[in-house]
Amino acid sequence: MKLTGKTKEDFLKDLDVEEQWFNDEYVDLFANALIIEFFDSVKIYISINYVDTHTDLRSEKGFQSLVSHKHLSTMFRVIKSRQEATEKSIEKANEIYNNKFA
Repeated sequence: MKLTGKTKEDFLKDLDVEEQWFNDEYVDLFANALIIEFFDSVKIYISINYVDTHTDLRSEKGFQSLVSHKHLSTMFRVIKSRQEATEKSIEKANEIYNNKFA
């Protein structure tokens, strides 16, 4: 499981499942969707978008992600895959949650 500390404890409690059952039953992509929904419920928002920008100086294609909570925002740009953008965003949201509720 990607979550740690208080985040992990409260996430499993929110789903009302044991960690081993969760690990056995859910694939990573489905787990990511559930994790993002959990963060939504505590007002930590993850947004991932595809970007394709061209300027005279450079061209960027890939995914950018934004993790927001109240007045704190962290942006990751430009990540080559949606999966990597999702994983980095979940790591940051996990850090924010653990710092907020620890």
